[in-house]
Amino acid sequence: MRTRNTANDPNSAALVDAALGGDRVAMEALLALYESDIKRYARRTCRDPDDAQEAAQEAMIRLFLNIAGLRAKNAISGWLFRVVTRICFALAQRTIHLPIDVAILLRGEDAFESSAVSRLDFEAALNSLPATYQTVLLMRDVCDMGIREISGHLGITTEATKGRLHRARYLMREYLSE
Repeated sequence: MRTRNTANDPNSAALVDAALGGDRVAMEALLALYESDIKRYARRTCRDPDDAQEAAQEAMIRLFLNIAGLRAKNAISGWLFRVVTRICFALAQRTIHLPIDVAILLRGEDAFESSAVSRLDFEAALNSLPATYQTVLLMRDVCDMGIREISGHLGITTEATKGRLHRARYLMREYLSE
């Protein structure tokens, strides 16, 4: 069964406006409108079904709590996708013991002093990667995990792991060379 695309739903913008104005009924309707999208994003992004359920619930809470910070009413679907992706990644980090905040690892400016790449450029490039590539790159290059170990944690083949790592590094180089 396919869910409908709520990003182009004319009711969405009106509901966001009303929710921003403090209308509780509109907020509940907005949550109901995006619930299926949020759950679908979570199922596609999180490896574990329990993590997907937890990510969906957390995304709904974040939507409720952070609706005032939404910059563009028509960008809510993309915003929710990024929120779910980050939550799933954080849940995976908890399981595989990746550092919670990569920025903590990158705050040591000395690593970037001899390079033309700034810490902010590196972080922007890292954040531009799709979650699947970002995860593999962090596990390999930041946490120094082996290919087989990463494959085992992610439940994918070693070939897929190598492919994702290669693609992640390529995308990082492309981003940083612009």
